[in-house]
Amino acid sequence: EWSSAWEAERVNLIVGDGAAFVREQVEKKKKYHVIVQDASDPFWYDENGEKIILPSHVLYDMKHFDGIYALLEDSNGVFMFQAETYNIPSNLEEIQTWKKSLEEIGFDG
Repeated sequence: EWSSAWEAERVNLIVGDGAAFVREQVEKKKKYHVIVQDASDPFWYDENGEKIILPSHVLYDMKHFDGIYALLEDSNGVFMFQAETYNIPSNLEEIQTWKKSLEEIGFDG
């Protein structure tokens, strides 16, 4: 049963402020083998087509990605980033931007 996976000693499930968690862990010089980020949408469009920036946008900026990169084990760390959304009609441009940002930091494409 999958639910027992959350009980494993090496699992650290955080449901909360991901940006603050990353900053705190970087300060402590922690390292992780795997980081999974399943964040809320960084923006949405209102009924007039205006782009509205949401609080979770900080989980998609270079500073946050730099922090995640610093937290990963040097030779074999894995970052899984859930970046598709059904709430935004076309998100392909943003996904390409995030991919390019991650590659510039040092993540493999």
